[in-house]
Amino acid sequence: MKSITFNTHIEKSRNIQLSLIFTIVLLTYSLFTFSQGVSINNNGALANDDAILDIASAELGLLIPRMTEAQRDAINNGVFTTSLLIYQTDGDSGFYYFDGINWVSFLTTKSVVGGGWSLTGDAGTTVGTNFIGTTDAEDFAVYTNNSERIRVHQGGNVGIGINNPDQMLTVAGAVKIYQGASGNGLLQLIDDGNGLSGTNGSSIAGLNGGLALSGLLNANNNPQLFVEGNSGNVGIGTVIPNYLLEVNGSSRVNSLNINGNYDFPTIDGTANYVLQTDGGGTVSWVDPATFAGGGGTITGVTAGDGLVGGGTTGTITIDAVGDNGLTTNANDIDLGGTLNQVTTITQGANAMIFDMTGTGDFEVRDNGTTALFVRDNGRVGIGTAAPQEALHVEGTIEVDQKIQANDAGGLELASDDGTARLLIRDDGDIDILSNGLLHFKNGAGISKITLNRGIGNASAAPDIEIDESGLITAEHDLVFSIDGDNNDANTTYFDFIKNSLVVGGTSLMRIQENGRVGIGRIPTTNLLEVNGTASKSFAGNWIANSDKRLKKNIQTMNSEVILEKVLKMKGVTYEWNDDKTGMRRPEGIMTGFIAQDLQKIWPEKVQKDGSGYLQTAYG
Repeated sequence: MKSITFNTHIEKSRNIQLSLIFTIVLLTYSLFTFSQGVSINNNGALANDDAILDIASAELGLLIPRMTEAQRDAINNGVFTTSLLIYQTDGDSGFYYFDGINWVSFLTTKSVVGGGWSLTGDAGTTVGTNFIGTTDAEDFAVYTNNSERIRVHQGGNVGIGINNPDQMLTVAGAVKIYQGASGNGLLQLIDDGNGLSGTNGSSIAGLNGGLALSGLLNANNNPQLFVEGNSGNVGIGTVIPNYLLEVNGSSRVNSLNINGNYDFPTIDGTANYVLQTDGGGTVSWVDPATFAGGGGTITGVTAGDGLVGGGTTGTITIDAVGDNGLTTNANDIDLGGTLNQVTTITQGANAMIFDMTGTGDFEVRDNGTTALFVRDNGRVGIGTAAPQEALHVEGTIEVDQKIQANDAGGLELASDDGTARLLIRDDGDIDILSNGLLHFKNGAGISKITLNRGIGNASAAPDIEIDESGLITAEHDLVFSIDGDNNDANTTYFDFIKNSLVVGGTSLMRIQENGRVGIGRIPTTNLLEVNGTASKSFAGNWIANSDKRLKKNIQTMNSEVILEKVLKMKGVTYEWNDDKTGMRRPEGIMTGFIAQDLQKIWPEKVQKDGSGYLQTAYG
């Protein structure tokens, strides 16, 4: 094929001349050539052999005729040639071509014949006008992965996983209905003819791992029928069926067959009639007067388990073996024997009485040993079969609540020989040991504690007496002994505190097991430690022994050395800033020395206390 090439590399200002020249050349060429392709470009390339016109440009485009819809319809007086192409500027604007019948849009709008759907969504659609589907009697199919998934039959039935649905919705495969975070799917069946706005109907729901059915639109709320997922139990009126079929409420069965053998009657029986089976599968209502064939009289008894005898006359004897605390004796069943299972007797609202009107006793044993014994005279023994008092206990008594005596004599605890060891009198007095070795007096408005060393002379003056004011009176030496291990743990001590003997009381004086005494504080270092100011009853010095006879290794000190040390001592004024030791320090300006300074001069006179702070002999 021959081709003509037009080089369009000219200035834009000469477009008019180019168009004229191009037209002349085309007209001239058409007179002398046939079937040659025309190439329009700016690179001199020949036209493609398959094209009558080959246009190429990297700078300019091709303009198709632009016109309104009315101008389009007026082309050639409405006689159009198939494949005619224009660009419509009004209405549903865009490219249109004539397909021989209609003007068809190039997928630029939905409101004209041939409009398409965008893969990214569309706007401006109209229901009934714009749709996806067929306009002829053909099915509509949806594919994924080149396989059909959904088929909409031409008659309207929809199939999922099937291409020939015979119902409005046919699904070939499993269906999952999921509703909300609870996972309880709900299927509503509206039957009042109002479509989606209907309020009457029934429903099926997945509930708590089971299946719920209801005559209401929400089977999640009180379903009438429930099938439990794990056990398969069916509940009517309950969502917690414990049996294969559990009915919560009244029920009626019109026809009942058991094991395929027995059909129960479907009519109501006459009052006082009973059900009778013939042993062959027939169950019917019968009059008790004719039951077993004769006049209401039992004509024969066959002995079975636990029965001896039988026949048409005579007696029937129970042939039973005593069990679980019961024994048999001739025709009697007696109380007594071995329990072979846990046995509980529930008293309920009735009293349980053992009436011991005879001379017999009541005894409870533990492996043959008496644990509880009640004599016929009413005395009770615990741990003994020979109670001597109303209550006699052999062993230790632990009381969680209280022991109360109701007579005027009070409560007395005595030793084996009958000697009273503890007596709590009805007036509140307490005696420990007979005749008052230790006596707590709380009667007649007087509160005191007395201690006597002897027994048998309660009227004698007490050895020690503490009256209600706290005054201690002693007839003999008063010794307080602290039994400790004499180490630095000091876990044993004697305390004087105020505000009563309670936890958190302030210690006034403490004497520890190691002999240290603290006044107003707990001693940690010295034999005597005072928290605060100490004074004597008259002026003078604290005196200590300095007798030569009590000393050894006596060495005369160098006077010059002593004077030099004294001159090195620096007197200071200071105020106490003690928030660490707990000692009460005097306020105001004080005069004295610093222990660290004295330690450099007299190291032997400076020591550390138990808390690590320095102390000196001058204080």
